[in-house]
Amino acid sequence: MRSEEIARGGGKKRKKPQWADKTGWEGFVDIPLTDDDRARIADDLSNLTPGEALAFIDRWAAEGYKVGLSADPAHDCYIVSLTGKSPDCVNRGYTLVARGPDAFGAVVAMNYKHDGLCRGEEWAQGANENQRQIKMFD
Repeated sequence: MRSEEIARGGGKKRKKPQWADKTGWEGFVDIPLTDDDRARIADDLSNLTPGEALAFIDRWAAEGYKVGLSADPAHDCYIVSLTGKSPDCVNRGYTLVARGPDAFGAVVAMNYKHDGLCRGEEWAQGANENQRQIKMFD
């Protein structure tokens, strides 16, 4: 089982592009998955319905996230992205992505990252940033 420290997010911020300053976008947060995480996602795929996945999307939008879904033919997968947009969103300005073999799989993987690992809270835990995260800014 993963340690409590990792289970509370474990995200790493990536460097943002120069154009981001004009938009308020702060950058991506990486949350790498272990083999155990992938096994749990596979279990979720067999136990969740597409209707439940749509409910995740609806809830994320209500929480202030911009939800993106796109095919990535170069990598033979689908990508779901959540970007904190509303002023009261705990992840305002940050984007988290998840991939899956199809749209349903990508949504289930995002649910595992956002709701399972991070419990719907901050993706990049500030108190632990120097210990396990790459600082985005100098």
